[in-house]
Amino acid sequence: MSEYLTVKKAAELLNVTVHFIYGEIKAGRLKAIRLGEKILRIARPDFEMYIASQRS
Repeated sequence: MSEYLTVKKAAELLNVTVHFIYGEIKAGRLKAIRLGEKILRIARPDFEMYIASQRS
């Protein structure tokens, strides 16, 4: 089973705002799962793939 990050924790790890993370999720660049109507979680492997895709 994968570890899941909150949007807040992902933002802290990347040193960005939660609004930025929500934007990346909405744009489809960062995968997240929805739990209920308002809760989002990001699987650690998806988070790491996102970081790798952002490297130049």
